Amino acid sequence: MLVNTTVLSQDRAAIKIDYLKGVIMKFITVVFITLPTMLLSACTQSSVDTAAEQAALRAAADAYHAAGEALDADTFADFYASDGLILPPN
Repeated sequence: MLVNTTVLSQDRAAIKIDYLKGVIMKFITVVFITLPTMLLSACTQSSVDTAAEQAALRAAADAYHAAGEALDADTFADFYASDGLILPPN
C-alpha cells in the first residue's frame, strides 16, 4: 500500500500550528488580561477602618474573658454559635 507522505506531513504541520495557536492564545490571555487585572486589584486602597475593627475585637475579647471569670455561663455561651464545637488541642 502506497501512502502519500506529503499529505501526512501537511496534516502534522496543521496540527502543530493549531496547537501553537492555542498556546499563544493562553499566553496572551495570562499576560495581557489576567496579570494586569490582578495587579490593578492589588493596588486599590482598603476602606476598612482598622482602628475601629481592632477596638471591636478587643471589646469582644474583654467581654469574653469577663464572662469566663464571672462564671456566667449564659453570657459565655452567647459567644458560640448554636451548632459550634469546642475542639480539644492536639
